[in-house]
Amino acid sequence: MSQRMEEPKTVGECWAVFKRFGFMKPELPLDDSLFPNALQLVQMHNAHLDEIERFTAANTAMREVLEWYEDDANWCGILTGSSNIHVDGGERAQSVLEKIQKNDSEAVILRPEVSWFAEQMELTLRRNDHKGGWKECSFVYLYQRLNEEIQELGNEYFARHFHSEPKWEGILREAPDVANFAMMLADLARRTIDKKEGERHDQPIESP
Repeated sequence: MSQRMEEPKTVGECWAVFKRFGFMKPELPLDDSLFPNALQLVQMHNAHLDEIERFTAANTAMREVLEWYEDDANWCGILTGSSNIHVDGGERAQSVLEKIQKNDSEAVILRPEVSWFAEQMELTLRRNDHKGGWKECSFVYLYQRLNEEIQELGNEYFARHFHSEPKWEGILREAPDVANFAMMLADLARRTIDKKEGERHDQPIESP
């Protein structure tokens, strides 16, 4: 199984995942209880492929470095100070280590719950795309909207005072709204920091 797998969206696709991994049990139960395990199998499989790709790339880079160091001509150039030979003081090996460390930091595997909730956030955003997005909104406006959504989320829970239990469907509907406005505030902060960093780097260097 060397190809990435798509996350299952139906019960039939869940059983297709199980069968692909060698689980040949009768196709019961036929309900949503299949999804968590099937989803976890797919995510583990894809994460495994990501790790293989990462180590393959690192091994390729390391092999190129070793081949350079094994070339006697390069070492002769270093020892003799030949101007037509690039003098390497370990830069190649260091660059490979930095690449490996960078890949390690980028390899973030999402928990199934986080992946599911992120999908709910995205679906909510798409339903509101006609409103024009949040890129031009101020911090104050987004903060006010966040508090309004928190209030609406709380109302769904405390509706149990009028019903036998909280309105869980409403909580599922409102929670992505809360998360999205928190995300928008974080995105505003990130873009502001990036802009200031860019302006700082764009400043001309003063002569001593």
